[in-house]
Amino acid sequence: MEKNTIKWKIMFFAIFFMVLVSIFEAATIPEIIAPTHPMILSFSLLLFDLIILLGTYNYAFRKKIVKNKIIWQSSLLLFYIVNTLALGFEFYNRSDGYEAYDMIHIIILKIVIVVFMSYPTYLYYKSDLKII
Repeated sequence: MEKNTIKWKIMFFAIFFMVLVSIFEAATIPEIIAPTHPMILSFSLLLFDLIILLGTYNYAFRKKIVKNKIIWQSSLLLFYIVNTLALGFEFYNRSDGYEAYDMIHIIILKIVIVVFMSYPTYLYYKSDLKII
């Protein structure tokens, strides 16, 4: 059991680092390569990244900050929807010169990252909140 908690704590800090990097990148990215999606979508991405980070924290450190299973299910669903919309905007607008096959590689990488980030939150509401 202790090895599993250490693994999830490491995963929490990896996701925490990815969220910090995305915040830093959003604040410092030059306008020429700025995202092509609306600002409300950028805000939603940040919000759901933080919610997923909270779910990972809950699972890794065995906390139960928010105990409502429906909130976590809808947060995961909205996390996937928001990331899919952002990818759709990036794929459709491709104004920075990416070809379609380059975007396919980016989409595959983004899917892997989104699944990696959401897996602990999924396990949190699936197993830790099972009895609630």
